[in-house]
Amino acid sequence: ALWNSREYRARWVKGVETTLSCSSSGLGTCLDLGEGPLLAIIAARSGAPSVLCLENDHSKAMLSRCLAHAAGVSSVVKTVTLKAEETEEDGARLDAEMDAAVKLAA
Repeated sequence: ALWNSREYRARWVKGVETTLSCSSSGLGTCLDLGEGPLLAIIAARSGAPSVLCLENDHSKAMLSRCLAHAAGVSSVVKTVTLKAEETEEDGARLDAEMDAAVKLAA
């Protein structure tokens, strides 16, 4: 895949940084639809005011929350599971599990 190419990745990051640094861009929330929060983290580090990271299932959402937290951008990146059966209680449980995972990793 192209994403594995350092040159491609560097150009993509530069494009995101350039777009977000334009004062006239008027960008609000960035949207990351995909497997994991890599693009969301890059957008947050490049100055996006907020980033919404959508994941397909609970375990991917928990991992994405944990990685955003570890990258220091959890206040900007919000992760949501697309499955309709997720409740607020599930989200609170995942947040508690993420906090525990971060403590174990520290």
